[in-house]
Amino acid sequence: MNKIFAAVATLLLSVSVHADPVKDSVALELNFIKRVFDTGYAPTQWKKEHFGFDLQAEYTKSMSLLASKGELSAKDYREIIGGFLKSTRDYHVGVQFYATEGSSLPFTVNSTNGRYFVVYIERDKVSQVVFPVQVGDELVSFGGRPVSDVVAELKNIIGGNVESTDQRLAERYLTKRAAMMNVDCPQGPIDLEFKRADGTVIKRQMAWAYRPEGIEWNPQPDNFKLFASQNQIPRRSFRKPEMTWGMWNEYQTAELADKTAANPFQIGGRQSYVPKLGTVLWESAPTDKLHAYMFKHPNGKIVGYVRMPHYVGGKETFVEWKAIMQRFAGTTDGLIIDQINNPGGSVFYVLALMSVLSTDPIKVPDHEITLWPAMIQENNDLKSKLEAVKDDAGAVAVFGTDSLDGFPINYQFAQSTLDFTRAVAKTWASGKKKTEPLHLYGADRVNPDPQVNYTKPILVLINELDFSGGDFFPAILQDNKRAKTFGQRTSGAGGYVLNVEFPSSLGLASFQFTGSIGRRVDNKPIENLGVTPDIPYEYTVNDFTKNFVDYKNAINTAIAEMM
Repeated sequence: MNKIFAAVATLLLSVSVHADPVKDSVALELNFIKRVFDTGYAPTQWKKEHFGFDLQAEYTKSMSLLASKGELSAKDYREIIGGFLKSTRDYHVGVQFYATEGSSLPFTVNSTNGRYFVVYIERDKVSQVVFPVQVGDELVSFGGRPVSDVVAELKNIIGGNVESTDQRLAERYLTKRAAMMNVDCPQGPIDLEFKRADGTVIKRQMAWAYRPEGIEWNPQPDNFKLFASQNQIPRRSFRKPEMTWGMWNEYQTAELADKTAANPFQIGGRQSYVPKLGTVLWESAPTDKLHAYMFKHPNGKIVGYVRMPHYVGGKETFVEWKAIMQRFAGTTDGLIIDQINNPGGSVFYVLALMSVLSTDPIKVPDHEITLWPAMIQENNDLKSKLEAVKDDAGAVAVFGTDSLDGFPINYQFAQSTLDFTRAVAKTWASGKKKTEPLHLYGADRVNPDPQVNYTKPILVLINELDFSGGDFFPAILQDNKRAKTFGQRTSGAGGYVLNVEFPSSLGLASFQFTGSIGRRVDNKPIENLGVTPDIPYEYTVNDFTKNFVDYKNAINTAIAEMM
């Protein structure tokens, strides 16, 4: 017992920076987070090669920042923890705090060439009479300051990764703020200045819709505890790997907090801002999970369109996807998949969708995976169960389902997964803590669906707000030469994500880290690089003022050249 107390005392002395128990507790959290990243963060070496990332150096910076502070506020605490995690330049790395404060204004802006245009107005909150601004008007002043200056500040708080993606995120946060996402939440009036195309200036004062903080930051030193060690890293890392933007849950919470109508510019929305591309001949029902339609192209051909808002799907949604593809297979000359503003989701849902898009097996990225004892125990338990599988029924019994988000579980999947578990075990036995690139679970190549295969040309719409699964989906189709991509470069969130929770007296709810690094067919990582479109497109002033007319024409031109 004395040895345990001695070990605890040593750890406290090693991370304590002050006689201030609040700061000591922040130091303990930083130390715990660092140890988790030391143990399980997969892209460390890539980050060092790509931009000189050094985890120890960033930890030292954060500890120095903590030491420089006087009496800590909730904002200080969140900036220190959030800043340390942000240093990874990884969109999978997110942090959630227990906080309810939020602010919003009822409109959304997007920029092009340094100009900011209103692209959406929540008319259920502000009428045309009260707020005569229209979609397409330019926002020139925000709180008496140039809009670009305010956006630059927000970008500095949340960014440091990919410039184009950070810019689009900062534009979202301009009018939608949440303390849980570590941004300031203003209240009271704000002066706004807009300019119409004819030069008319409109000045209005609006009030922030403000939600006060319901969980006050009032740390009590006597309640602070020493935190758990690396065994807090979740054990269920292999069973259903996720590829999702690290701040997705918080973004959803903030977006939906005061919403009554769907915003087509939100991340993960059922319908996007892509305008109808032609005369609609058939359209899915509003109650369907996926928005899809067929339209008559200006050249007379029939084209299918389907919106893929995210990859947080399941078997039911996959069945709907399959039915849409079956309809399109016999009636269309080409297909447009709209996955702009896509936060990602389930690895296996992404792969299931692939199965109906080709008559040939589709190669998917391999992953380098970090390993630690809890994962090895789970891996070995799974390996022993798979070694006893003799048929399809045995495979279903091991996984407890006949499909993972639509991806079929059968004897072949079990054998491929067994190969995976053996490779993991061999790597660990050799003394290594990270695997060579290998197929994730039983997914090396996706075989064609036995019932539905769409074979016509495919154009995938991508942009800067595509994350994780939203990177992998177009990357897979591009690598297999099964589709062309159109739009802007994706964010580059390139692996699967693990979530960590631990008891915090200071308000940290959880954080995420990247447990693998995906490699494309040319062995390049998706992390930080994203998917470069085959057909680049940058939005024009016309797009923001005339319902994306240039964007629409460019999409139709691109698909016409493919059919």
